[in-house]
Amino acid sequence: MNEKVEKERDPFGAVTLFAVKACIVAVVISAATIFTVDWIISDVGEALGNTVQGGPQFWGKIEHELDRAADPASDLPPEKKQKLINDVRVIVARWRPFIEAVQSELQKSSSAN
Repeated sequence: MNEKVEKERDPFGAVTLFAVKACIVAVVISAATIFTVDWIISDVGEALGNTVQGGPQFWGKIEHELDRAADPASDLPPEKKQKLINDVRVIVARWRPFIEAVQSELQKSSSAN
């Protein structure tokens, strides 16, 4: 009988308690989402801020990088060059049959049209 009296006094108690808890959870999830999105946007902005350039800055950087690449001091040692050339040859040997098959299929389809 005691339970019946409590239900009659506060018929919306359970619903109100649920609504309050749901609001708290929604606020916490919203705050976490806003914080995370803000953090991601700021990181992306910082990363792009250093790379996106235009005008004189862009061309100055291009000129500097070309000078650095053409400098004999930045050349690779002959052993490393040979290793890279060998690696490229191995990759080409692995992929050549696939590329040739694709080219053959493309030529068949273009000659059929």
